[in-house]
Amino acid sequence: CMGFYPVCPGSNEYVLGSPCLKRAEINLENGMRFVIEAENLTDENIYIQSVILNGKPHRASFIRHEDIKNGGRLIFLMGPEPNRRCFDPENMPYSMSPSKSPAFINLAWSKKFFIASNKCP
Repeated sequence: CMGFYPVCPGSNEYVLGSPCLKRAEINLENGMRFVIEAENLTDENIYIQSVILNGKPHRASFIRHEDIKNGGRLIFLMGPEPNRRCFDPENMPYSMSPSKSPAFINLAWSKKFFIASNKCP
């Protein structure tokens, strides 16, 4: 519900999806903090419009474990309609990119499905 989740065991990538919380903080063992914020999140604004990671636009549909453990801030800007241009379709996580994934971990999701369904259940 924080807006990211692991998809492929053994991978260091977390796929982004719509957060259900306006703000969450992860206090890390190394003393760092990773803050997640969902700006403009309402019952109607459930779709990701854009993502900012540590003050810079983030076009990948995933973050890496290193992004979390190094501390920082992940901001989701939310809106009422899907933004199909939010994520770069060429920058998908390992588990969702057929050209990179072994057949046994290649999920049946397509890029179009992922981008169109990035909302909370």
